[in-house]
Amino acid sequence: MYGVTIRTGLGKNGGPGGIKVEPFGNVKPDRATGQPVVEAETEPPADVYEEADHLMVLVELPGIGPDECRVALDGSTLTVTAETKKRKYRKEIVLPVAPPPGRMTHTCRNGVLEVKLPL
Repeated sequence: MYGVTIRTGLGKNGGPGGIKVEPFGNVKPDRATGQPVVEAETEPPADVYEEADHLMVLVELPGIGPDECRVALDGSTLTVTAETKKRKYRKEIVLPVAPPPGRMTHTCRNGVLEVKLPL
């Protein structure tokens, strides 16, 4: 699987600004040859929303239940991993700010992981 997410209006307060293209999936170019390689882990699409008092991160993990998700925060990097017998997911998300440690909450329902990070 391979796809891209295109975000526009990334200027201050959602106004005109930059465009960001983020790939997702499990097909990556080989560093040496540039040829596509299918990896065992799929990189899922994710969205980060910056609210007034918290960051909200949504990650699409089809086929994953609440007991199969693992979330870790290291500074401003959020790492999401999930695994079943049929699927493996891994995503590292660089957050716009480093939230304080120990206050993160997360839920996983219907294959959507929701992570809330108070600021």
